[in-house]
Amino acid sequence: MADELDHKYEVEVKQREGRQKLPDDVKNILKESSFPIYKNMIFPEKFLNKIGFIHESFWNQSNIYEKLFFALLEVEDEERLEMINNIGFSKNELKTLNSYFEIYKILKSKKIFDIKELNISKDFISNLYHCL
Repeated sequence: MADELDHKYEVEVKQREGRQKLPDDVKNILKESSFPIYKNMIFPEKFLNKIGFIHESFWNQSNIYEKLFFALLEVEDEERLEMINNIGFSKNELKTLNSYFEIYKILKSKKIFDIKELNISKDFISNLYHCL
């Protein structure tokens, strides 16, 4: 009984010597093989410049579709559509995202509209105006 462990498994902890680094040729292969269309798609540069205009309380309460909309607001249409289609959203989710982009086009065109017709919150419109 004295030889028994207080725990189920005993694991040897190994330590590595020094810093491990990818060779430069491997880094180059990884850079060249990446899809250029998705470069900077996680946090597009223009989004990082505009996130300061979005109220923190709105951002914290917004859903994933609203956050994705604001993140992709300034991304070219073709790139944005390809990324959204590759995520695998349902038709209803795509419809929700597309409605946000339609609202963006309406606001950007400076057409007169009734906010009730847009069927969207005033906070969303307000934050979108701040990003224009």
